[in-house]
Amino acid sequence: MINKIIDGISISLHLEFGEEYEIYTDSVEQGLQEPCFSVFSINHSTEGVLGNRYNRINRFCIQYFPSTDEINAECNEILERLYDCLEYIQVDYSPLRGKQMR
Repeated sequence: MINKIIDGISISLHLEFGEEYEIYTDSVEQGLQEPCFSVFSINHSTEGVLGNRYNRINRFCIQYFPSTDEINAECNEILERLYDCLEYIQVDYSPLRGKQMR
């Protein structure tokens, strides 16, 4: 399921930012093409709620690598767009809602 969520995040980023922004889901040793995003999972937890129901929390890190010398301005502009495009992502034809984004 984690890989499907990463795919959903990548699709949402691609739809919002287009093909000029590369999206990396694996580590890159060399040859990073800026501007780009790096998407990876960082922390997961499962908590029993009621009977056979569980609350799963999956945390992801989405890093942006800017391409201009005005790093803060560019990152702030991208940040606003990220909140909008990642509030809902599609995973297996179902929407997942991003919560507690920071």
